[in-house]
Amino acid sequence: MNIIAKMLINQQTLDSSLDSLKTLRELEQIINLDIIDKQEELKQNEVYQSMLRDQERLSDIKKQIAETEDAIRETALHLSSKDDYETRDFSGVKVKKFNIVEVLDESEAKKWAIQFVPEAVSLSKTKFHSSVRNLNLPFIEKKTEYRAQIPSKL
Repeated sequence: MNIIAKMLINQQTLDSSLDSLKTLRELEQIINLDIIDKQEELKQNEVYQSMLRDQERLSDIKKQIAETEDAIRETALHLSSKDDYETRDFSGVKVKKFNIVEVLDESEAKKWAIQFVPEAVSLSKTKFHSSVRNLNLPFIEKKTEYRAQIPSKL
């Protein structure tokens, strides 16, 4: 098969794929509109309205649970602090000791981490690439890359 025939087949394949993509996107729009119509119908349904009220009540209850848990933890910590944390169990609520680290100088912490635990330091590639795009640095290589972009409207 000669080069022109291969190019023709590839162009035909591309055109066919683009036609398929256009059809799929049109189908997606039709189904999305159908879903919206059905959601509007549901909003008129009493069972649906009842479910929405239940979801709202459930959300309120979850908020109350979180607030109550916070109050219980705070109370247990307060009670335990009264005897210098000797008592650590209050009706099943346990006060536990944790050793934590607070970073006071992030810049110094990063310098130290780069030297001693480099796996703890991550690089935001997007931010880094945009920062060095116009610089000539010995540890980067600039090259051209081509990407195919499909228009959202075919």
